[in-house]
Amino acid sequence: MAFVRTVQYEDAAGEMKDCYDAILRHNLRVPNLHAVSAIRPEIMETLAAHLRAVMSERSGLTRAEKEMVATVVSALSKCQYGTIEHAEALREQEPESRLSRQFGENYRDAGLTLKQVAMLEFADFLTVTPSRVSQAHVDSLRDSGWSDEDVVDIVHITSLFNYLVRVADGLGVELPPNRGQEEITQQLSFRDDIVLKPFGIIA
Repeated sequence: MAFVRTVQYEDAAGEMKDCYDAILRHNLRVPNLHAVSAIRPEIMETLAAHLRAVMSERSGLTRAEKEMVATVVSALSKCQYGTIEHAEALREQEPESRLSRQFGENYRDAGLTLKQVAMLEFADFLTVTPSRVSQAHVDSLRDSGWSDEDVVDIVHITSLFNYLVRVADGLGVELPPNRGQEEITQQLSFRDDIVLKPFGIIA
């Protein structure tokens, strides 16, 4: 179970129900990461809108590249929920992705382009040592072929998922059951370093 009180879809009313319905207009289900904040519907609403803006709107990054960043950030943060969810999302975009099979680890040895590796190196550095990011790091992204618009996207994606993994772990977000993720959890290199979360559907 999540660490806080949650509300099933059928029990939701008012603003909370409206938020659930808005999320379902864009998703087949209400993701647990959203549903865990349902008792604060204004947060759930803005989180869903921000996530769509960063991940789904027009960008110089492909959806797969955005999922690469999300997966690597989640793995660096040792987040069970984020690592598995985004490795799976990356696999949906690129079924042969080695990075997905490696759960975001060893990205320099995952068959990626030099441009993609540069993106992930920047995301790694921003995640681990944010106060040391300099103009030189952004220039390195430019030299690798990323535009200034792409840099803005990369920074926002990296920052958003640093936030989301803390929401997931801070509120005890569960992984959806019956999707083979119980077995996948056993493959995580950091599984012995974390408090493993249960599996279940919040909403």
